[in-house]
Amino acid sequence: GDPSTCPAAPAAGEDLVDAVVLLACLAFASLGMAIGLLQVDCVSRRVLSPGRLLAKRRREYRYVVEQSVEYNSLMIRQFVGGGRGLYDPKFEGGVWLNVGRGDAGEMRRVVADVLDADRPSPVIAAIEKDESDEFHSLLLGFPPKSRSMPFYERVRVPLAEFCELLAAEYRKRDADVSLCFVADVSCGLGTELVSSLAKEGTIRDASWMTSLVLAITSSRRGHRGGMTGEEISTIVYALCHLDARRVQKLTGRGRILFTVPQSCVPLLLGCIRRAFVAHKHVI
Repeated sequence: GDPSTCPAAPAAGEDLVDAVVLLACLAFASLGMAIGLLQVDCVSRRVLSPGRLLAKRRREYRYVVEQSVEYNSLMIRQFVGGGRGLYDPKFEGGVWLNVGRGDAGEMRRVVADVLDADRPSPVIAAIEKDESDEFHSLLLGFPPKSRSMPFYERVRVPLAEFCELLAAEYRKRDADVSLCFVADVSCGLGTELVSSLAKEGTIRDASWMTSLVLAITSSRRGHRGGMTGEEISTIVYALCHLDARRVQKLTGRGRILFTVPQSCVPLLLGCIRRAFVAHKHVI
C-alpha cells in the first residue's frame, strides 16, 4: 500500500513519558492499597510496632467518638431549632444569644431561668469550643413558653464560668432529687441491666458527658494547660443537677439514675465521686 497512509511509529520520547505515567499510577495505586490495608486491624498488628499500633487505635477511636458527638449535637440542634422541616443550619449563628465571659449579670439571669420552678428545664445542646479558641461554651435550649412556638430559646454561655455560678446556686438549695451513677467499664452488661430495671428517671450515656471529656482532652493539649480537677468537678456537678431536674420535671421521679458512657469513665469517675460524695455510685 501507499506508505503515506501508514501510521507513524511513536517517538522514543513518547514511550518514555507513557512509561513514567504508568509507573506513577501504579505507585499511587500501591500506596493507596497499602494505606487501606493498614486501616485493617489484623494487618496493622503485623506491620506496626506496639506503640504505633496503640496510637493508631486511639486516633481511630477518638475520630469515631468525635463523629458520634457531632451527629448527636446536630440532632439536638435540629430538635431545638423546630424540627427537621424548620431547622436551617445556615442561620445557626444568628439564633443563639451569646453571653460573654465577662457578662456576669447576663449569666446570672440565665441561671435564674434554669432554676425557675415554673419553667421547663433547658436541654443541653452541646459543649463546643468558642470561636476565639480560648475557652469552651455551653449551649442550652429553653423550651418555648407557648405551644404555638416551635423554636426553643437558644443561649450560648461560657462553660466554666456559668457552671460555677449554677453549682453555687444548687449547693445553697435543699436537695429535692437524689442521684445515682452507674459506671460500667466491662462489657456494658451492667448498664443494660440497670437501665432495664429503672427505665423511667434514667439518663443513659448523656452525650454532654462525652462532649465534656473531648473538651477536657483538647484543653489539656492546648497551651493553657487545660481544666483543673476542681473546675471539672464543678462542671459535672452543675450539669448533672441541671439534667436531673429536667428529667425530674418530666417524670416526677425523686431519684435520677445516670449511666456514665464507657469512654468517659476514666476521666469523669473521680470527678463524680468528688462532686457527689453523699450520692450513690455503682461501679
